[in-house]
Amino acid sequence: MRMLEWIMGILGIPQYLFEGYCIQFFFGRFAEPKLCRLRNAQWIAGIVWILIRIVKGALFRETDSAALVLGLLFTTAVLFVFCVVWYEGNILLKIFLVIQFISLRELAFWAGYSFLYIGDSLIDILVYEAGDRMAVAGYLPAAAGVLACLSVALVETIEGILLFASIRKIAECYRCREKGKMGKEIVFYLLPAVAGILIDVLVSL
Repeated sequence: MRMLEWIMGILGIPQYLFEGYCIQFFFGRFAEPKLCRLRNAQWIAGIVWILIRIVKGALFRETDSAALVLGLLFTTAVLFVFCVVWYEGNILLKIFLVIQFISLRELAFWAGYSFLYIGDSLIDILVYEAGDRMAVAGYLPAAAGVLACLSVALVETIEGILLFASIRKIAECYRCREKGKMGKEIVFYLLPAVAGILIDVLVSL
């Protein structure tokens, strides 16, 4: 069981790295770092996001509804503070970037999470069809663990594809906008994103 937990943790590393790339790609399309002359300054956003995910995982280990909601609030607040400190531009732009990214990330998470049903179904089939024979040989726990790892890898792959596709689409829609500025029209732009976050909170509860 401990080996399976280690494997699950290792599978999460590529996800953290890819989310870090996505956030620096998204933020970089709308704002410039205040220290833009610093070499590889655009990658700071990705590094900070990975650190946020690690700290969040350490602080909110439980899977109950309170921990999920508090984890979401922690992530949003820290990411917003980072945007205010690190990026140029008005406050409306930074609200837009944080809310949009969190919303898209949570949407990709729940969409990918729904595919865990496939892995659970395969494990049920394995237990039903070959459970007795494999249990006698001692292979059943290992086979179930392999299927569980494959299902997690599938979920994380789907999450990554959905996150990057949605971020790229939004970036293309706003490609003509001047960097560092966002007007009062942000209220209308953020309505779907805020609705998505509220739904995420309700699902978590």
